[in-house]
Amino acid sequence: MRSFKNQVLTRSTNARRVCVARLTTTRVPIALVVLGLVLSACSIPTDEAVQPLPTEDRQDLINGTTTSSIAPDIPEENVKDVRLYFVGSTDQLERVVRAFPSEVKVPDILAALVQGPTSDEVNLTSRITSNLAPTSAGYDEETETQTIKVSSEANLRQTVEQEPAIARLIVSQIVCTVVNLRENISGVRLIDETDEPIEVNDDLGQLITGSARASHFNDCKTGQDILEEQIEFEQNESTSTTSG
Repeated sequence: MRSFKNQVLTRSTNARRVCVARLTTTRVPIALVVLGLVLSACSIPTDEAVQPLPTEDRQDLINGTTTSSIAPDIPEENVKDVRLYFVGSTDQLERVVRAFPSEVKVPDILAALVQGPTSDEVNLTSRITSNLAPTSAGYDEETETQTIKVSSEANLRQTVEQEPAIARLIVSQIVCTVVNLRENISGVRLIDETDEPIEVNDDLGQLITGSARASHFNDCKTGQDILEEQIEFEQNESTSTTSG
């Protein structure tokens, strides 16, 4: 009789252990599912990859310029907004503003020009192709001139002579981007692998003597800037006519 009771007790104990084990193994995936739903609802990434900011969370600057975000976990004090100049659909300069690490240097922005516009920077292109291969070749503190060396294989000298309009876009892209990087860069001197200066023309087709500056390219005004000036002028003219 006592042996029968022991068997009953043993079976009952084993049954409880099985039940507990089943509940334990069931709770784990349920907890994971609940946690996954919570993370999904809060839009928290569950993998280790760096997630880009959604387009709607990026701050778009007015006047046709766009801010492109770098890694969102970089503190603001370690970020510098840099103006990059590309070419718009009307073959005029257009400006975008991108966030770079605060220690950004000339080679970094030259590489950005070669890489071209991002997917967010629509209707833009870059005349700074990879075969041009622009690199920083020194800075003169006395004249505040940054020297940029380009590959001789790109034949920029020949482009200046045969396709001056295209050459001006190339040069203005480089000049306007570089002089806007730091206040102590006033001009840009272009050379090729012969280390001889490349003579270029300004917006009016006049030969630039010395370093090329923003003033040689209409102070780096963009197509958007010119359009806004025209609209403002027409509005002022309309107001003047109405009041007169």
